[in-house]
Parts: sequence; structure tokens; C-alpha cells
Amino acid sequence: SEIGGLENLEQLTLHDNRLTELPEELALLQNLKYLDLGANPFEVLPEVVGEIPNLTVSVSDSAQISEALLDLERRGQLTIYR
Repeated sequence: SEIGGLENLEQLTLHDNRLTELPEELALLQNLKYLDLGANPFEVLPEVVGEIPNLTVSVSDSAQISEALLDLERRGQLTIYR
């Protein structure tokens, strides 16, 4: 996968790109520390963000967040900024 070739990537800004979903291959970016998804029309924050350890993700206020992702946030394994 093309995304898999970016395994050392630590920051990814996808702000305001009209995204409504993310590819499952995003989970290959295990060194990713910050993901900016703000101003994208996600109805629900994609679960794939929970597969990246110690990730900080920025998402728009309108995106719903699943209980599974909220649980990861409570355990300190994911940080979500709105």
C-alpha cells in the first residue's frame, strides 16, 4: 500500500479536505503522533484512528465519537481534540 511506505510519518494534516472516511491502511502508520481531521464532514470519527498507539487527533465538533474510541481516550491511549 502507498500509505504503508510512510511508516515513519509522525504528523499528518488532512484539515478541510471534504473527507468522509479514512482508509484502513492508515493503521499502518504506527509512528503517527498527530492527525488533523478538522473541518471534514465526518459523521462519525473513523475507528481506524484507535488502531494507532498514542495518537492525538483533531476532529470537528460535529463528528460523533464511538464508545470504543472514548474508552481508548479514557485509558490514555488516544487523545481527541474538538
